[in-house]
Parts: sequence; structure tokens; C-alpha cells
Amino acid sequence: SCYAPKIEKTEAQIDWTQSADYLDRFIRAFNPWPVAYTTINAQPIRIWQAQPLAEKTNATPGTIIATSKQGIDVATSGGALRLLT
Repeated sequence: SCYAPKIEKTEAQIDWTQSADYLDRFIRAFNPWPVAYTTINAQPIRIWQAQPLAEKTNATPGTIIATSKQGIDVATSGGALRLLT
């Protein structure tokens, strides 16, 4: 066994400059606690489930590039991430 420090809620804040694949794993790692989150207009948004998309984008990381019934697509440094839940 080895020592692991306690997870802090601040560690669950999403850094959109990471790749979509990394952020997909990041969101799953912080589910169910403390739940990955981001902020929009100073309001926290908690994200439980996401899916990396194959499409490439030139938008600034963290920019919402599309919305649909399937989810909200957000630009990352390596592709797009669809927020599902």
C-alpha cells in the first residue's frame, strides 16, 4: 500500500486546455465525488458524464461550439468534448 493525500474539491475543476480524451477520463475519475465542474458566468456547472468527439476544432478551449439533444459540445485543445450529463 502507499499513501495518497485526500482529494480536494478544487482538484475537480476542468482545465479545458487538456485533450478531450484526457477530460473524459478526468470526469469519470471524479464521479461520484467530488464531481468534475466548470464555471459559466461565475455559476458552477457540475459534469457527470461526457464523450470525446472525433471532430477537430480551431475554437478557443472552453468555448461552447454546438448544442443539441445529444449534449453540449465544448472545444478542448485536442478536439471536442460532448457533455452528456
